[in-house]
Order: sequence, then C-alpha cells, then structure tokens
Amino acid sequence: MTRLRAALTATVLTASALAGGLGVASAAPERPGGADGSLTAAGETCRFGGARTSGRPPSALTLDAASVNRTIRCSGGARVRLDRSPRFLFHDGSGRATVRNVRVSVTAMGVTCTYATPRLTAGRQGGSRTYVARGVRVGNVGGGFVCPGSATADVRFSFR
Repeated sequence: MTRLRAALTATVLTASALAGGLGVASAAPERPGGADGSLTAAGETCRFGGARTSGRPPSALTLDAASVNRTIRCSGGARVRLDRSPRFLFHDGSGRATVRNVRVSVTAMGVTCTYATPRLTAGRQGGSRTYVARGVRVGNVGGGFVCPGSATADVRFSFR
C-alpha cells in the first residue's frame, strides 16, 4: 500500500510539472504570471496554488519549482517535491501544451521515491488557460526496490 501511494503521488506531481513547462517564445518580454494545479493518482490528490511562472501563455514559460514546493499539499500522508522547474510550450493552434523532462520526489512513510517522464502533453479546456492530461505514465528513477516501477496520474494546470 505504501509503495502504491508513493507511486501515485509521484505520478501526480510529475504530471503537474510536465504540464507547466511548455511555451512558445515571444519577442516581447512577458510579465511574470502564476499557476495553480492539481495531480491525482491512486485516489490521492495533491494541489498547489499561486506558483510563479516566468511568463504567460501563449509564450513559453518556466514553472518555478520552489514556489510549487512551498504550497503543494496532498490529501493523504505523502509529501511531494518538484525536483526541477519545468518549461512549458503552448501550441494554441492544436489547443495543447507540452513539457519535457519532469522529475518529482514523493515521500511516504519515510520512503522517498523519485519519478520522471520525458514528455507530457496536456489539452486546453475551451478558451481558458487550463490544461488537463489524463493517464500520464511516470517511471521510477530512484528510491530502491520498495518504490513501484511506474505510476499513472491525471494532472490539471491553470495559468494566469
């Protein structure tokens, strides 16, 4: 049960990180923006709010890992940390956002498992700047034999 919870939480965070890291570069400097998000895996949901971003969609932006880590809270007993600040690319023509190389660490019952995904694609919800990805698979890249080899999560990111 502990392995499953750690894997699910890690999956959720990884998906969040991925969703927040994609964008298209803009010639004009962008004002910093913000983001809120949630990750759900194995019945556990982790949420963050008011995270800093380096810009605003549709320009490429970076989601600040430190500001995500300060506000992320999970419904169960796990703790989650975004290990890198992911870069988001927005593809308004197709209504998608992508992010690459997301990595998160999940600690549950004293065991830390690290998960990563090389690429995440999330779909835009209507005309909003909310992006959702379902069934995101993340693989275990650290933590030993007690950590599940992979997990699946659903993620949601809202940019402002």
